[in-house]
Amino acid sequence: AHLFGGEAALLAQVEMECAALGLSLRAAIADTPGAAWALSRHAGGAVPVGTEVPLDNSYSGTVATTGEVLFSPDTQNDPKNFLAAQDRAAGVVNYLGLPIKARGRVLGVLTLNTEKARDFDDQEIAYLASFADRAAVALEHARLREDLEERLYRTDTLAALNRLITSSLDLDRILDQIARAAARLMNADLVIVFTANEARQVLEARAISPAGQWSDYPPRAI
Repeated sequence: AHLFGGEAALLAQVEMECAALGLSLRAAIADTPGAAWALSRHAGGAVPVGTEVPLDNSYSGTVATTGEVLFSPDTQNDPKNFLAAQDRAAGVVNYLGLPIKARGRVLGVLTLNTEKARDFDDQEIAYLASFADRAAVALEHARLREDLEERLYRTDTLAALNRLITSSLDLDRILDQIARAAARLMNADLVIVFTANEARQVLEARAISPAGQWSDYPPRAI
């Protein structure tokens, strides 16, 4: 089972309650449908970070794109399952996928497989959907915390720049800090601050971040 970005305690509870139903569980939570597909349907172990997979021709991809529950009673012989061979090798005979949604957006997929043929009635599906709902709450709380931390970081950075601007007469230092802050806040690989030299009719590079890029970016004026 994999819980990406949620709470370990929540996953443990979901696993325990599914085990009580005689189910093996693989839980996938991600910030994109593609990552959710990878986490939930990659056979044979953990999914490497950065794995990219298509959303078409897969059970969990269908769940992620439609936001609907999907059940297949015979994954080993279903022509729609392009992982049928892997399911046969693993002994998996059916698939149940439930979307993990918050505010109408699919955040991940909760998948359940059994090695013995069985169906899921409406009551069981509703019960299992409550696990996905709890995972969605955990993900939404994590996202809100991250958003708050990001806003606080940006506010602190801008406040520090304002203090520097009002307290320092060193223009080069101020421009350097502006370039550094812009690179950090926007995750930019390269930031350059140019100033206009009207007399020479050029733009002159006064600050760059990261600083070591000066040697890789020779023209100081354009």
